[in-house]
Amino acid sequence: MSRCLPSKEANDRRGINKTAFVIGAVLMRIALDYAYANALCPYYAKYGMGIYSPNDLWLSLSYLSLGICSIICANVLDEKPSSLMMAALFLIAYIPATSLYYVQNLPHYYLAYATLFWLVFLSAFYFTRGWPKEVKARRNKGNDRAFGEERTERVRFLLACVPFAVAFAAFLYSVIYNGGVDLALDLSEYGELRQENKLASFGFVWQRLIFWSGCVFAPFGIAVSIMHRKYAFAVVFLLFDFSITATNGTKTFLFTLVLTVLAVWMLRRRTDLKWLSYIPFAISAIVVLGAALFETEFGQFVSNYITRRILFTPSYNCWGFVHFFQDSEKMHEIHRMLKWLTVFGVENPLGVDNVSQYMGTVIYGTTNNNNPAGTFGDAFMNFGVAGLIAYPILNVVCIRLLDGVAGNEPIAYLIAVVFSTTEYIVNGSFLPVLFNYGYFAFLIYLALIKKYGGLEATFGEWFGHGGYRAQGTGQSMQNTANRRNAGMGADGK
Repeated sequence: MSRCLPSKEANDRRGINKTAFVIGAVLMRIALDYAYANALCPYYAKYGMGIYSPNDLWLSLSYLSLGICSIICANVLDEKPSSLMMAALFLIAYIPATSLYYVQNLPHYYLAYATLFWLVFLSAFYFTRGWPKEVKARRNKGNDRAFGEERTERVRFLLACVPFAVAFAAFLYSVIYNGGVDLALDLSEYGELRQENKLASFGFVWQRLIFWSGCVFAPFGIAVSIMHRKYAFAVVFLLFDFSITATNGTKTFLFTLVLTVLAVWMLRRRTDLKWLSYIPFAISAIVVLGAALFETEFGQFVSNYITRRILFTPSYNCWGFVHFFQDSEKMHEIHRMLKWLTVFGVENPLGVDNVSQYMGTVIYGTTNNNNPAGTFGDAFMNFGVAGLIAYPILNVVCIRLLDGVAGNEPIAYLIAVVFSTTEYIVNGSFLPVLFNYGYFAFLIYLALIKKYGGLEATFGEWFGHGGYRAQGTGQSMQNTANRRNAGMGADGK
């Protein structure tokens, strides 16, 4: 009888509270409607938020779609790390899209395309449960065990150095580029920094290192340092991150950093996702406070950078792309491969070099904006309705890969890669995001760590026991091997 009872660990690993998640999603939608009417519409018309035309039919259809998708989402989320990214995408991408459809009285096909995209997304997520298999740690066997232990220690040390190496390389380049250490703490300067970044040529390698460090490895290094109470290392990574941010003016780096620190402080070493049910309530409270206190600096900051920029703007960009390509020739991913296809006489259907910048002109009427499509806008731009079916499946396959390498690692370690990847998928194009902003690089890194014992074995050994010592390490490992071999026979068994 006792074997039939769930263990305490099984109870801790149970999924989210489904009812709370659905109620939270609806409350978040109400909060967005309120914030748009009372904060965004009167003050941010130049960002496409100047239209307010509520309609009862649009209200009913949007809440019906939201209710159906929220119930499905709550039921497909499991205890795997990929559920964290799925929930984040749903909250940031779909809920604001239903609100925008209502408050701006958009055509019905906008809501239909968004809902189709997410129904396929959620269905694919459900049918990929249990995939892929988790990466297993390697084992040293027989007479090779002593040598294997020594090699494992050295590999763990090298793996532990990777976050610092990537962040330091990006920091060094930022110092050279800026002519010194520039922290650029004023968020109002970031638009100008991004314009300068467009004119600067960082090169393929340095561009990747800057984004890999700012999005993933520097925040990850901060999380590891704080979790092991090595606060000096955390300060160093913090310095790296601010300096890198000042190089290209990407606010996502700072938001990722803040969320990582909050996750470490609030979640510690938790591996369950039961707390995820209440994230919509927290977002709702922040959005409502921002709108209610709009006359204050806090209210304007929240309304501008969180409610407008993070939540509404991606949905508005999607609307611009869907509306434009509804009657235009689809791109079929040609714009991403154009520099290789021009030798075969292939041309961009729009006749422009930069589709995102061109669409910024179409949507906002200015050439200063670089507006990628994001989620279902990107899918529809390339392949129309067929893209709304194919792209969510590709998204799910890539998102599920996180489960194979993260396993039961503390969620706080994964916040950086989850949030930054989610933010760039919502604000960008799916395939380039995974390669350019550190997601796949971090998956490979986690797979190697998993192969050699996991995050705690890798960083706990060096942070928890005084770190790697170059001198005496070989002797220490030899003593360990001798102790282990003391009870073995001549045949090593």
